[in-house]
Amino acid sequence: MAGPSSRPGTVHRPAPAGPPPTPHRRNETLQHAWRNVASLLTVGALVLGAAACGDDGDDETASASTETASEADGDETPSTSEAPAANPVCADLPPSEEVDPAATRTSVIAEDYEFFAVESLALGGKQSVSFINEGTEIHELVVVKVDDAETRPVAELLAEEEMPSTVQMIGFSVACPGERKVVNLDLSAPGRYVAVCNVPVGATPEEASEDMEGEPHHTRGMVAEFTVAAA
Repeated sequence: MAGPSSRPGTVHRPAPAGPPPTPHRRNETLQHAWRNVASLLTVGALVLGAAACGDDGDDETASASTETASEADGDETPSTSEAPAANPVCADLPPSEEVDPAATRTSVIAEDYEFFAVESLALGGKQSVSFINEGTEIHELVVVKVDDAETRPVAELLAEEEMPSTVQMIGFSVACPGERKVVNLDLSAPGRYVAVCNVPVGATPEEASEDMEGEPHHTRGMVAEFTVAAA
């Protein structure tokens, strides 16, 4: 099992408190996702399906531009950029969330096949995480919390066909190469957490498809366990 990399991350202090952002609608089936989170690549069929059945306003949200965090330290104003041109897989992936102005700004970087700066998540609390894909394949950041009573190693938990009842979804983001997306995570509860990527190896925007098979990225090392200490 790969641990967090030593590559430094970007941590910003929270901006002055303001009204909470409006969260994007999440697919109810996400609570049953685990190894099959890679199905998010099926041109958004599972992730955006619930939104399509909801309010009409959710359709507009699904087509929102990708929100990016400024690279300059101290700049709290995120910029926006479109998904890679005209690629249907990238266009239909879940959109970036709005930055929570009351949260700590952190970054997690994905490459083929490794996370960098996951250790910043161990700061705990509410975080607006910029998930940056610097790889050549589609990557996801899935963060779950493991119950205190669950003692099995991560590898054994990942071997389950469905997400165990002792594991709770905290949040996720999926990004195509070159994209930056924001995901808001509430890591206030102390304890054991796991960050994982379940996307199949070889899932480039050009090759990803509904029936794509392959080893999930976590088998190549794209998994990291971290602990949030009690305040």
